[in-house]
Amino acid sequence: MTVLRHPSHATASKGFSLSELLIVTAIVGIFAGLAINIGIRQWQRERVNGMAVQLAGWIETVRRASLRGTSCAITVTSGNVSANDIVAQTSDDDAVVGDNNCLDSDPLRVNANSNMAFSLSSSPEGTFGYTPRGTFWSASSPVVITLTLSSGGPSRCVQISGLLGVVEVGKSSSGSCSTGSRF
Repeated sequence: MTVLRHPSHATASKGFSLSELLIVTAIVGIFAGLAINIGIRQWQRERVNGMAVQLAGWIETVRRASLRGTSCAITVTSGNVSANDIVAQTSDDDAVVGDNNCLDSDPLRVNANSNMAFSLSSSPEGTFGYTPRGTFWSASSPVVITLTLSSGGPSRCVQISGLLGVVEVGKSSSGSCSTGSRF
């Protein structure tokens, strides 16, 4: 005689136990926490990079403006700057009214929509600039401008060096600027 078993009496379990679900949820939570932290650090790094590139481009624009026959002096703000604050500004020594060769009326500002504050320091402190022939002058060369988020985190630098005032963006570490990008 053959005994037939009904499928509802099967001994195999279908589904996951509560402990398996809790372990998987914990692992996914740990990975999500790591991903969010990495994303925030990357976002901060890109904000500092963007400000450094913007500053380097602005300085290069001032250098080109000086080639129109005006000596342009650049002053970089030291300390903390936030939305709509001036980062750097120029003045021309031999200004002709209305010429605006040195971008006097167009200082570099932190984006008004930015909710980030930057800490700037210039070494050496003070003013540097370009002559009417485009040559660079400073108390000492090179000039290194360091940008960091006020809350800490990644740091970048803009270095201006040489007779022609080559502008380079680099990574700041231990007070030195290792450059790689030229403008």
